[in-house]
Amino acid sequence: MSTIGIIAGMHRSGTSALSRVMNLLGYDIPGELDMNTNHNATGHWEPADFVALNIQIIAELGSDWCDLRLPESTRFDAIASDTHQRIAAYADISFGHNPLTVLKDPRVCYTLPLWIDEVRRRNHTCIVLLPYRHPVEVAKSLAARDEMPLNSGLALWLCCMLSAEYYSRAERRCAVGFGTFISDWRTAYVSVAALTGANIPGTNEPLGMQIDGFVNREQRHHTILELTDELRALSLIDLALEAYALFEQPLDDAGVRAHFDALREHVQEVLEQDGLYEANRSFAVHYRHFRAIEERNQIIATLRREMAEINKIAQEIANERETLKVSHTDLMHRFQIIQQRQKEEIELLDRVRITQKIRIDDLTQEIASALAECDWRRATHAAYEAEVVWLRTVVASQEHLLSPIRPLLRLWEQIMRHTVRRSSDTHRND
Repeated sequence: MSTIGIIAGMHRSGTSALSRVMNLLGYDIPGELDMNTNHNATGHWEPADFVALNIQIIAELGSDWCDLRLPESTRFDAIASDTHQRIAAYADISFGHNPLTVLKDPRVCYTLPLWIDEVRRRNHTCIVLLPYRHPVEVAKSLAARDEMPLNSGLALWLCCMLSAEYYSRAERRCAVGFGTFISDWRTAYVSVAALTGANIPGTNEPLGMQIDGFVNREQRHHTILELTDELRALSLIDLALEAYALFEQPLDDAGVRAHFDALREHVQEVLEQDGLYEANRSFAVHYRHFRAIEERNQIIATLRREMAEINKIAQEIANERETLKVSHTDLMHRFQIIQQRQKEEIELLDRVRITQKIRIDDLTQEIASALAECDWRRATHAAYEAEVVWLRTVVASQEHLLSPIRPLLRLWEQIMRHTVRRSSDTHRND
């Protein structure tokens, strides 16, 4: 069994900040987040599919986010069966896969019963958090963002917050004041922690410091210090302030609940008497046109930025092309120089090759001549050897006749040895 936390608070009331803090403290935000940061620089921290389903449900109720609806005038049997199937399919995907899950979308103030039923059907635990902000601050924020009249802003605040309070009565719940949350989120989160079981990190803990950096007073752009005559003249100012004071009381006190019930009836009477239902419907038409123009302007601005970026890229490409042209010319010049050098080197190598061939031919001829001379000297040496052998034979046979010329024979033998040695040395050198 999982715990599903549903944040049901009016637009511009700190619902996004509370969702992110719960996320940092362990609550999973299922699916893809709505990454649109228009009018909320720190992000909305709401599931895109959850928002889309709430938009569809409100549309099937014949309404819009800025229309005025109270529980007494809302009939959920107008919701198509296909939409119920989509809600169930989303719950199957998003509920129960994590022990802690948080869902946030200001539109859920009007669709809360459908989501509570889905949580109960799966036997999960549902907790409802009701962020509330001073109604005049909300009205001024809507006037600055959407050009909504202040009295219409108060009427919308009353309808959203009174609906969320009524629909959440059977669930574990708590209210979270925006002013306290922005100035000291730890104090404001005590009631939430009592429902969720979360531990509040200290100022020196990394997680605590991260949340301190996220929740800051700069997120509060409209602060009400006193009521001006213009504000006091608004028909709903007293009822809005009365409801605001009730949210600071114990919500489940029987007297507080009865007060809320009486207040809803009174609000409905004033809305009908002042024609605010029709006024907000007219504003809704104006708002849709305004948003369509704003979206077109955003598209045009985006296209202009893209065009400027494209022109910048085109200029960079043109500059790169010129650079490549210069580089190409330089490379061609270098290539021609290299070609000329290669041609000269090839011609030089050809001349060297021819010179070496001639030299090799000359050496071949010299070697052939040397070999021929060597052969001649070997033949001469053999003839000398034979002659020496013959002479020795003659000497041996005519020893008595040669005694007088023996000195001459020794001299001849020395001459022959000297000749043979010279012949051998010449052959060795060759």
